[in-house]
Amino acid sequence: MAKEIPKINIHPIIFKGTYDEKNWGVLKRRWEDLRAQLHGIVISASLAEFCNDPESINKAAPNFSPNRLQRL
Repeated sequence: MAKEIPKINIHPIIFKGTYDEKNWGVLKRRWEDLRAQLHGIVISASLAEFCNDPESINKAAPNFSPNRLQRL
């Protein structure tokens, strides 16, 4: 079995009411759109509250990852 690829976690420090808070909000929405387009995450975390069953919809999305064969 292949080793998992390490991930980089980013934890920005954002103060409420600042320009950074607005910028990070926009960036977060754009990241969610990118994941939806490239990685098959159809219902993003911010839209999940408006959907009855977002987890099953995301699981039904096509998976084009080269690692998907290892999970079958």
